[in-house]
Amino acid sequence: MKLLLQIALGLILAAAVIGLFRLAMATAVLKGTENEVAEMTARMQARAEEQQRIQKVKAERQRDEEQRRQRQVALQEQQERARERYLRERRAAFDAQYVAPEICDVPATTEALVECANHKMRAREQFFAEYDSAGRVL
Repeated sequence: MKLLLQIALGLILAAAVIGLFRLAMATAVLKGTENEVAEMTARMQARAEEQQRIQKVKAERQRDEEQRRQRQVALQEQQERARERYLRERRAAFDAQYVAPEICDVPATTEALVECANHKMRAREQFFAEYDSAGRVL
């Protein structure tokens, strides 16, 4: 009976040791899994932060590009307005100084009318060339 008791006690002890071993193994696996999860979480967090940084940089670049484009458009509009103003002033300066020949007051013939128109065109071209060469060109 003593032997049976010793065998039973040995079996119980062996089962307890095996159970503790399994518990130790499960704890080690769980700890390893926790570490892997923590590392994976850290990598995912780092990726998310990097993506946020990339998105922020992209948004800043887009904003800068849009501002640059708006400045360019504004500059072009300003230049166009200045050019239009210059052309108006140049036409007004010509009109203010141009005196048509007397024959052009009331042209008697078609040829006289054509010559008057040609005279004004030549005078305008010469005036504009002189006006522009005087350094007033934009």
